[in-house]
Amino acid sequence: MTGTKPVELKLAYPIDYQGATIATLKLRRPKGRDMRFLPDGSSSVEKMFPFFALLAGVEEGVLDEMDAADLTRLGAVVTDFLSDSQKAAGRR
Repeated sequence: MTGTKPVELKLAYPIDYQGATIATLKLRRPKGRDMRFLPDGSSSVEKMFPFFALLAGVEEGVLDEMDAADLTRLGAVVTDFLSDSQKAAGRR
């Protein structure tokens, strides 16, 4: 389980976005209100961008500039958050 502290994702390929270099993203665990941003019935990465951006506290444009390898790692962190939630629900 990932705990409640934000997870820091160090980008293998830092980006420049609106004049700033972004080398890390801090991802927080989703709350109930965040789950409204999960797309229905699709696991395409593009449809997950609003959810990813919300948890990272960045604009979706940041994700547009990220390397595919870093996006894949971001998706793995979020998947871990969600699988932790499902495991916790199963223990009740």
